[in-house]
Amino acid sequence: MTMRFFYIFCFFSLVFGLAACSTPAPGITPPATFSASQAVDSPTATQTVAASQPSVAPTDTPAPQPRLALAIFPAGPGEAFASQIMSAWQTASATSGLEWRRRETLSASDLVPGMRLALVFPGGAASVDALAQLASSTPQTQFVAFDFPGLQPTANLTVVGPIRYDQQGFLAGAVAALVTEDWRVAVISVGGSLAGKAARNGFLNGATYYCGLCNPFHGPIVDYPLYLELPAEASAAEWTAGAKTLVDQAVKTVYIAPGAAKPEMLTFLASNGVMLVGGEPLNPGLEKNTLLNILPDTQPVLDLLPGLLAGKSGGSLAIGFKFDALNPVFSAGRQRNANQFLEDLQAGFIDTGIDPQTGENR
Repeated sequence: MTMRFFYIFCFFSLVFGLAACSTPAPGITPPATFSASQAVDSPTATQTVAASQPSVAPTDTPAPQPRLALAIFPAGPGEAFASQIMSAWQTASATSGLEWRRRETLSASDLVPGMRLALVFPGGAASVDALAQLASSTPQTQFVAFDFPGLQPTANLTVVGPIRYDQQGFLAGAVAALVTEDWRVAVISVGGSLAGKAARNGFLNGATYYCGLCNPFHGPIVDYPLYLELPAEASAAEWTAGAKTLVDQAVKTVYIAPGAAKPEMLTFLASNGVMLVGGEPLNPGLEKNTLLNILPDTQPVLDLLPGLLAGKSGGSLAIGFKFDALNPVFSAGRQRNANQFLEDLQAGFIDTGIDPQTGENR
């Protein structure tokens, strides 16, 4: 056999050998090719995949609970003071996200979830006991009660005051006599209320504390200090007519007790050159005739705000007074005297002579 035939023989032997390897052996079935699309379309495959993945029921994301605050006070003599306090608290809490609401009376229906703070003023609760019961049943709300004699502080109830209107009146009387020629001073107050009575009697005592007999040096000779007291429901004409009697008796300075700031009456007094001492902020436009305002100093109460929002009671807190909107008629010496009256009164060195429980002289 020549070499050429040998090579030809080897070539065909290799070809036939490869063909034999590609042919399946008898009785052996080649495995089926897996298709992803077949597995998805197959009911059995679908059930298997579903069983391996536990189902999770969809849930709604709860809405965030609002942060609410209440101020509760009725219209009437104390409304201006309460509005002033509410405004100051709104400003102080501006960055805390509180949403403020105002109600005239407090009821359980107002104490909804999310109510963090409730400021309650006189007349806003049926009684001391009712307020204490509502606070006890709503521990998530911090209550701040202004001027509720006999109320005791608790873990969520801060007691402020009572406000000593006899002290406010005493200061007004002493300061009015300090700056008024011939002691020609008077007070205008609301009758039928403890605050009005205490403010009126406190003023009379404060004026006489400074000027003694308060006898004028020239006519008209009148027994100063004077006072005018009318019921809260008196008409604007009645208030103005009463103010005219004071002007006719040469009164030069008048203390306007809380609740007695009637716009028409104040305009009449100012037009007759009378200077005013405000027991509450007076109407805009009366700045030239406003000697000063004597207002409750609420800053110590405002300082409690961070603790209250953190759920901490402020306990029991006294409330004093501050001078506001001093007229340029106050010289440096007069200001020192007025500030000394304020410091001595609040330190207990001066007694108003008034029973704060009744508003009457002791």
